[in-house]
Amino acid sequence: MKSVLIISDDQDLATGLKTALWSNEFNFNILPSHDHVVEELIRIKPDLILIDFLLNNANGGSLCHEIRGHRDLHQLPLILLTNYPIERFTAKFGCNAIVRKPVMMNDLIDTLSMMLEDTAVVPHVLERAS
Repeated sequence: MKSVLIISDDQDLATGLKTALWSNEFNFNILPSHDHVVEELIRIKPDLILIDFLLNNANGGSLCHEIRGHRDLHQLPLILLTNYPIERFTAKFGCNAIVRKPVMMNDLIDTLSMMLEDTAVVPHVLERAS
């Protein structure tokens, strides 16, 4: 079973993601803080990371960049969750995908499944439904 790590201090978002992941038989962990994230990632060893773009005293883009820079973590698939139109920064941040909030859980689960099956993940944007 594939494991997903959620990095978010937004309790409502984390709860929604947790419910969607659990009901689709993903293992998951939640980090409510970006503190010591590299150490936690090495300890937890997730298959994919969902990162909220807005974190207390940090932004998810910088966190993606930090993770990409670590020799043991640089190949982990990273997905940023955001309300903001930051698609042009995907390459700068180093994320594999950007998912727009509010998150459409069925679409997110499909994206996770695709990314976890594909070893050559192509960066893309998952837009919210209108």
